[in-house]
Amino acid sequence: MINGESYKWIVAEAAKKALGMENIQERVFIVRLVTDKNDPTRVAAAAGFSVRDHKLYVYKFKCCLLAAGGAVNVFRPRSVGEGTGRAWYPVWNAGSTYAMAAECGAAMTMMENRFVPARFKDGYLLGSHAGCAGIWVSGPTDIPGTPTEWSWGYNRMTTVKGLFTAGDGVGASGHKFSSGSHTEGRIAAKAMVKFALDNKTWKPEMARTVDELVEEIYRPVKTFLQHKDYTTAIDINPRYITPKMLQFRLQKIMDEYCAGVSTWYQTNAKMLELCEKKLEMIKEDSLKMRAKDLHELLRAWENYHRIRGFTERRSAHHCV
Repeated sequence: MINGESYKWIVAEAAKKALGMENIQERVFIVRLVTDKNDPTRVAAAAGFSVRDHKLYVYKFKCCLLAAGGAVNVFRPRSVGEGTGRAWYPVWNAGSTYAMAAECGAAMTMMENRFVPARFKDGYLLGSHAGCAGIWVSGPTDIPGTPTEWSWGYNRMTTVKGLFTAGDGVGASGHKFSSGSHTEGRIAAKAMVKFALDNKTWKPEMARTVDELVEEIYRPVKTFLQHKDYTTAIDINPRYITPKMLQFRLQKIMDEYCAGVSTWYQTNAKMLELCEKKLEMIKEDSLKMRAKDLHELLRAWENYHRIRGFTERRSAHHCV
């Protein structure tokens, strides 16, 4: 029995009492990390939008913890219809951890992202913990025999200064389940406090303006408003694609070329080359996604993260 769902309530209650509800903001979907204006190797802010109100949120900080889980709905499940949403892992984990880190310049490692729990009927490849996939992070300095090059000063910090991660975010580490991710979170939090204290005088300056972030984040809404009257049925339009349809397209590519259930979890070099080309094509098509409301804007950005998590990581890959 995995008891993670039980002690999350306990930890959340303790956090609420320690921070105060006035310092907690919920239902804000963070979609973009912003590097520092004076140091591109350093993270300075995060931007996202409310899924309840038409508001954009920008948070500036000395450091942050990126822990948005693994990736779900990348592969096509064997079940269809109502069974599509039945996953071993929470369906709202969209690979955001990997996409935002890679776009920020973080080195990624061991990006094998499949996990098939045999005991879970018809879920298979819909999604789960990412095995050893994730971001290359600094290791501990107090364990004898640990290579010095595996640590750059702050435990669980990525190759981007000030950007920490835990759980599914940590690459080359199989401790992704409840107790492991909980422990990594505590380790990262303590290291973040030390980092913040060591950088008391530093003030973040964003490399991008708020107007630029607004333009990018609300692009699917603008696309919808611009083209919605071209047809009489808003879901059928040659000038945009719905997030749901784009997700089906992504799942078809991954299923048929990248060792999905339709090929009995097998692939080869040629099929992976074709998969890579098709992912680049769908990355271009994703810019045509529409969002008719805040829920679709959420789904659109989940798709951006799924696709970018699989395509952009190559430019910041670290092999071990």
